[in-house]
Amino acid sequence: MGHGILSVRPVSVLGSKLASNSSLNNGTLLVDYSTEYSNALYFEANVTGINSTTVSASTTFNFTFYSTVSQEYLSGGFFFGGNNDFFIDRGGIKGFHDVLFTDKFNTEHLINENGTWSVMGVIDRSIFEVFIEGGQRSATTTFFPTQPLTTLIITTADLPPNMSVSVAVFGIESA
Repeated sequence: MGHGILSVRPVSVLGSKLASNSSLNNGTLLVDYSTEYSNALYFEANVTGINSTTVSASTTFNFTFYSTVSQEYLSGGFFFGGNNDFFIDRGGIKGFHDVLFTDKFNTEHLINENGTWSVMGVIDRSIFEVFIEGGQRSATTTFFPTQPLTTLIITTADLPPNMSVSVAVFGIESA
């Protein structure tokens, strides 16, 4: 009987680039992905020029996946000042109710010494995965909306002039 190694790794095939912005500083990027057959999306953001002594507690990067039909949403974000909290909030999803259901998650994540921070996220119809700094911190959460989430809203707020945020959003063809 032979012995072998089984290697399993997730593989995603990115579809077309739906949106990008190389300087999303104190602005908003709105992406309608309702025509994506898979209803799946990948996004990434890279932040540079972070100086922990000049950012305020209100300096943030935020994302919201939204349904224009049911007004349900899944949101998350990062506070560059204070405790450097990253959060996910699925409390805006109406398709599942249980008294033991936890709708908010958070973790602290220090900003890199070189003044950078990054996040990648993948969402499909009922699961969201996020990776901070290439996976130094990660989370997977399920959610059960009554209608598909089809709009992504990414915002940044109160960034000082030395900070820069670049964002890219892609459809996902398969996983």
